[in-house]
Amino acid sequence: MSNSSIDVEPQLYAITQVINRLLDAHIPLLEKKKELELLEQTDAVKDSIFIIKLRLDMLIIVETKLLTPVFEEYERLELPVGEFRPGELIAMYKQSQTLFIDAVMQGI
Repeated sequence: MSNSSIDVEPQLYAITQVINRLLDAHIPLLEKKKELELLEQTDAVKDSIFIIKLRLDMLIIVETKLLTPVFEEYERLELPVGEFRPGELIAMYKQSQTLFIDAVMQGI
């Protein structure tokens, strides 16, 4: 088996760009939440704040439980190919997928 590593730089770049865009999406949501918190707390305003909190929570889950683990998996692929044990990549995928699904389902 060859000890060369796999070039994953394009994938790492793409994942980083997606993470940065998710982080950018936090800003208008937080600004809108602050704006709504200054208004009279009607049911409609409370519902809007709740929806914003849900969206922020989902953005955080996608970033921390999906994209960051995928980024780390790709970083691991940069290791020399001979350093992987059989089934290791599949186990990494299954573990990160389970953590993501558990995070999405938490509290439901």
